[in-house]
Amino acid sequence: MAKEVKPIRISAGWQDSTIYIIEYATSENAKETAYEKIKRLIMNEPITLEKQAS
Repeated sequence: MAKEVKPIRISAGWQDSTIYIIEYATSENAKETAYEKIKRLIMNEPITLEKQAS
């Protein structure tokens, strides 16, 4: 049984003296865009830190 290969994209960038290499794949079954997911993760992060501090 052959495993389906999904296309993977790679991008690179740098800021100051740090190089960032990002690999990502897309899914046909995704329920939100990458933008929406990152926004949700950023917006929920302060809540997570407040819960850990208590």
